[in-house]
Amino acid sequence: MPEEFDNYRLLLDRLRALIRERPPRIIAVEGVMQSGKTHLAKRIGTDLQVPVISVDCFSFKSRDPQRFERLPEGLPYLQMIDVAALSDAVSTALRDRPLVVVEGICLRDALSQFDCSPDLTIYVKRLSENTHQWYLPFDIEDFEQGRSDVSRFDTDQMEYHSRSRPHELATLVFSRVETTPDEA
Repeated sequence: MPEEFDNYRLLLDRLRALIRERPPRIIAVEGVMQSGKTHLAKRIGTDLQVPVISVDCFSFKSRDPQRFERLPEGLPYLQMIDVAALSDAVSTALRDRPLVVVEGICLRDALSQFDCSPDLTIYVKRLSENTHQWYLPFDIEDFEQGRSDVSRFDTDQMEYHSRSRPHELATLVFSRVETTPDEA
């Protein structure tokens, strides 16, 4: 069962303690789109003074727009990632530093494409601003029961969460209340 936090300072203190206990090489920050992964990863990177790698920066859409335009419509997210470049970036970062933070959706699957796995995982939950509830378990249940009509991109995330259960297998979970997009 992951340890859960809703306060960044407490999360950071626990993260530092875990790093002292069993120094990781890769800290993964994952969650669904718009959950706050990038923001959290950057804060952790700054506070720990370690590099942060975002999987989204290795999508063909941002790295090679012409190649992206030639890709068939509806490809799964991971097939739109330049895995070789991501692998090189992680390897280079680890050559230069003992620790790196990697963030993204479907992250365990992305890293496994080049035989890499995180040593410590932080899952980011975005809670509703009004109810402070987390709806993803209901979305996963609806998806698994065929009661959900979602886009291909959301389907990738739902399949990943249904199969990999990153929210249950994380070392730490950070719950944040949904706010305006500028704060996410």
